[in-house]
Amino acid sequence: MLCKSSAKKCRQIMTLQILNIGKQYNTSYQTCPKQAYSNLSSTNINSNLRPLSKDTVCFTGGAKVLTEGMNGGMIVPKEAVNQLIKEAKEVALDFENDLKHYLVPFIADEEHPNRPIKDIVCRVKSDFSMREKAKTRKLRKNTEIKAGIDDLIGLRIITNSGKKEDIEPVLKRLTKGVSEGKFKIFEIENYCPDSSLSFATDGTLKKLQAAGNRILSNGTTRRGESLPSGYTALHFSAYLPKGYKAEIQLMNAEVEKVKEIEDFLYKIKTNKTLPKKYKPIEKALSELRINEALQRSVNSYTRSLYKLAKEVKLKTGKFAFPPAPDYVPPEFDFNNIVKMKKRCDAAAKNGK
Repeated sequence: MLCKSSAKKCRQIMTLQILNIGKQYNTSYQTCPKQAYSNLSSTNINSNLRPLSKDTVCFTGGAKVLTEGMNGGMIVPKEAVNQLIKEAKEVALDFENDLKHYLVPFIADEEHPNRPIKDIVCRVKSDFSMREKAKTRKLRKNTEIKAGIDDLIGLRIITNSGKKEDIEPVLKRLTKGVSEGKFKIFEIENYCPDSSLSFATDGTLKKLQAAGNRILSNGTTRRGESLPSGYTALHFSAYLPKGYKAEIQLMNAEVEKVKEIEDFLYKIKTNKTLPKKYKPIEKALSELRINEALQRSVNSYTRSLYKLAKEVKLKTGKFAFPPAPDYVPPEFDFNNIVKMKKRCDAAAKNGK
């Protein structure tokens, strides 16, 4: 383990890296008067501040019963919703077991701690999030929800390293599974600011796409995208039994830590509603909805964090968020958001 002085020095180096990355962009929040953007609506935000082209799996949703539409109004009957959730959980569990069984040679355990996969986790979209998306897309029947929500079922492959050489064997095994008809991957998305931060080489992704093209009648699409937030991950969309679709994400453990907090910013920035227990976070960070200068500053900050999380592997195995640079308001410091989340979780647990 690192001694206290070494750990402090490491945090200082990471903070300097963030400041240097921030200087590459003209993103100073302080140089853009707050009142100058007071009348902006979400439709005024420039395209270069865009979020992901579609929603992705979030593992921080709450658990409620989906019976009402957002702002009132029924989406689907309670009985149908309960059946949808029950069935989706069964399909998700089967798929998770199949994926783990196929990738077991690469999953770390006590005897093999250095294997590339730290864990594979699965979730069914929370009814709160499902309710919001179903109303937005005017999905009222179970069949419409299955067809219209690609990430209703989500799986995340969490790796111990962000290095291509550690992840390539996992992707080759996944390609073999696609070739054998084990997994029906119909879309591959490579999110990274530049090729140096990708989790895989272009050649490896081409082989995975080719395997899908041979199996699926409609083939497998593939695209790469660089987002202002710096989000870095591989996404695979797959067809599952009973009409369901799933989104598989691959990222290393440090990137996952950044994503779990950045998901709050993403939802606020795109005018989505956070679960009830996280309303204090939504209120504290609400200016992000309308302030373009603030969005630029926060994007620069998250971009630097994703870069560090992808590249840095601390000897302690723990990734701590460096303090936010001075061009970001203190309430948007990830350490502050983590504290707010813990308070919200504790309050919800105690029924407050």
